Amino acid sequence: MDAGNPGELNIAKTWVGQRLEHGRQLHRVAFSSCGHYVMAAGQDTKLICWHLDDGSKKEFSGHTSWVGGLAFHPTSLWVYSGDYHGSLLCRDLAGNDQDPRWSQAAAHPGTSGAPGWIRSVCVSGDGALVVTAGSDRVIRLWSSEDGTLQRELVGHRGDIFSTQVHPDGMTLVTGDVLGQVFQWELATGKRVRTFDAGLLHTREDRFLADVGGVRCLAFNRDGSRLVCGGMTDIKGNTFCPGYPAVLEFDFSSGQLVRTLRAAKKILDDGPVQGVRVLEDGTIVSQGEHLHTQSTLEFWSTEEETSVHSLPVPSGYDLALHPDGRRLAVPVFKANGRSGNGRHAKPEEYLPHKAEVVVYHLYAPPEKPVGGKASG
Repeated sequence: MDAGNPGELNIAKTWVGQRLEHGRQLHRVAFSSCGHYVMAAGQDTKLICWHLDDGSKKEFSGHTSWVGGLAFHPTSLWVYSGDYHGSLLCRDLAGNDQDPRWSQAAAHPGTSGAPGWIRSVCVSGDGALVVTAGSDRVIRLWSSEDGTLQRELVGHRGDIFSTQVHPDGMTLVTGDVLGQVFQWELATGKRVRTFDAGLLHTREDRFLADVGGVRCLAFNRDGSRLVCGGMTDIKGNTFCPGYPAVLEFDFSSGQLVRTLRAAKKILDDGPVQGVRVLEDGTIVSQGEHLHTQSTLEFWSTEEETSVHSLPVPSGYDLALHPDGRRLAVPVFKANGRSGNGRHAKPEEYLPHKAEVVVYHLYAPPEKPVGGKASG
């Protein structure tokens, strides 16, 4: 059995299939629609693409700041990426050209004192529109073909952290730092309603800013459930410790159905930064810990306590492979010293590193007697 021929879904048998290393921290990850590639991006402004079949690696330049959003086209090898300077780029992995197909240098221009960070990118179900959102609180819709602006959606009162398109292909949801999730019609730009995920937001008089928010969004396969990741019970602005949580909504009624917690309550933990729903309805989340250790949590369709939990490195995103049997997480790897890139010598900066860990959600192949595992 190999990665190209996954077995029956079995979360209890989850194992690490690949570790793809990079020399700087990575914050975003996505699988290509064809399933052969995984792409990640983060602090060094590059897009890093690995071929899953052989682990070969290719890097793309073009951004001038951290990459905050990343998404593939649903039927091609076009990939869209947005950065913290407000730039949006489109690349075609099928070609050999390092230059983007198109770019918008000021997709989210921001203003003085209010940068136009792009924090999330997604693509409509038909592949016609690219959705971007971030710190300027504006959602922008772009032509995926040539990058022309199609529409702006306004209404959020806080930074937008997350975007997701419904399985119907033309319904959009967006989540912000205040715990508000808006539902939009992509065809008209109409705001339909609001889901209250305020449990994921905290602001006290002693805080310097709003903390928490809807860090990630996902739907189940038929779109009947919407899940939102973040944290509750936030204790302060310093390192923002809180209790990781996933909120599950009935998408038809808009009612909160469940508040999902990790198997072990760790109050100095951080937010859920990635959430996905598997084909059988199992919800899976990846947390970002205050330090370096977090968990990959799995919940059944009924229980509020996770049915399976794996100790894993702190991670910043979560992608589900088109085969439904693999997950990818960009995780933190320390540089071996305390501090963020502590100098060993005055002229040296040693950054923290990253891995994209690819988890397989089925039983690993058995090792033949006296030999190595096949595949």
